[in-house]
Amino acid sequence: MLLMKTFFLFVFALSTWSALAQTYYPFIKTGVYRDEFWAPELQLCNFSYGNTYWFRGDTSMNGQVYQVLLHTGIQGDPTAPQLCPPYTVDTSAGLLYAFMRENIVEKQVFQYNTTTNTEFLLFDFSVQVGDSVTVGDPPQTVYIQQEAYETWADGSSRRTLTVNLSFGQTYWLESLGNRNNLWNPVAQACICPHGFCYQENGQFLYGTVCAEIVASKEPKTMEAGMVLRPNPARETIRIGLSENQTFDHLEIFDLAGQIYTTQYFPNAAFREVPIQSWPIGSYIAVVWQNGHLLERQIFQKQ
Repeated sequence: MLLMKTFFLFVFALSTWSALAQTYYPFIKTGVYRDEFWAPELQLCNFSYGNTYWFRGDTSMNGQVYQVLLHTGIQGDPTAPQLCPPYTVDTSAGLLYAFMRENIVEKQVFQYNTTTNTEFLLFDFSVQVGDSVTVGDPPQTVYIQQEAYETWADGSSRRTLTVNLSFGQTYWLESLGNRNNLWNPVAQACICPHGFCYQENGQFLYGTVCAEIVASKEPKTMEAGMVLRPNPARETIRIGLSENQTFDHLEIFDLAGQIYTTQYFPNAAFREVPIQSWPIGSYIAVVWQNGHLLERQIFQKQ
């Protein structure tokens, strides 16, 4: 009887472990393109620069096999304002950006420094809350404060780590790298309108909301001052427009492009949005009327 109980306990524990186990999503994959661009004021259809990155082929150095990371500039429609859709990327003209390798079992990503002929640890996704790890070149020690999961467009649940730096905070996301700068493990989180798009085999998986906001062809046709209070906020924000203007569409997303609320409604002078369950950080609220963008504003969730 004791043997039978032990067997059932083992089977139960095994099934529970399987249910709790999380799939690791590799950082280095072929067929994946990552866009990173910068929009100083999130001006529609106008950002300062943009690059697409992808892995193609491998090479051997110092007894290790490294994946070749290429990049090239994003080209906008030549008949439209600066860097407007439709976007094109000439992948035949890719330039060398870096050499990288990934240990899938250890969940670590390394980069090769061609100047010193040495490699360094870029990201370590094996870490747990409370751990410290030294990454980057020059090396910096960072501390893992928090763990969460984000659901991507393909239904996958990607692990996100809140990372404390000596001078601030940043976020690591499995398969993407640093949410604040794809290739810099210690890029500090800030109110920076970076845009990221991550697509695999033609399917957009991450950041599409942010990219659509920045790349929209729709010009800002009305001047409407946004009133957003309180800012910073903890539980609820109240969003309205000056001079009693109305709006019928509200969208709020974080700086990585993840959408937190989309609302359509009859003309309204203001809307109240509960945010108490949202992660602490920076968000962008955008309002429309009849399909025309009216105003946008960054706010802080405490």
